[in-house]
Amino acid sequence: MPGQQLHIDLKSATAVLSGPDHTDKKALGSVDSVCNKGIVVKENGVRHGKVNWGNTEYSFSDQSLSQVFKRIEKRYGITIAFKDAEIENYRFTGKVMYKDSLDMVMRHLCQLYDLKYTRAENNITIEKVSENLRK
Repeated sequence: MPGQQLHIDLKSATAVLSGPDHTDKKALGSVDSVCNKGIVVKENGVRHGKVNWGNTEYSFSDQSLSQVFKRIEKRYGITIAFKDAEIENYRFTGKVMYKDSLDMVMRHLCQLYDLKYTRAENNITIEKVSENLRK
């Protein structure tokens, strides 16, 4: 988010996120590797995949849809819920462009995994497309 800073200590292999005033610090876990301007963070021994960022896109490498949609929530100021829990564990590698509309991002991600989404104001619900809709 704007104003936040990510502090990486390669000697201790840790990552800490701090807010705009640098006082509200959150330990993200251990840094597994830093490469190609991307950071791989481990939290409680679980690898969370790699996120690259720049001024134009979020780039994801082998991340769960849960993690991808958390980024989308922050980017667009919305809340996303999954009707089917297994969807959260689907893996995604790809890019989300900052200039893309929320509708475009949701439409494309849902098409990839045969999902559908419904939106009510700032709340989105994602679910699998039922077998009856495919026929």
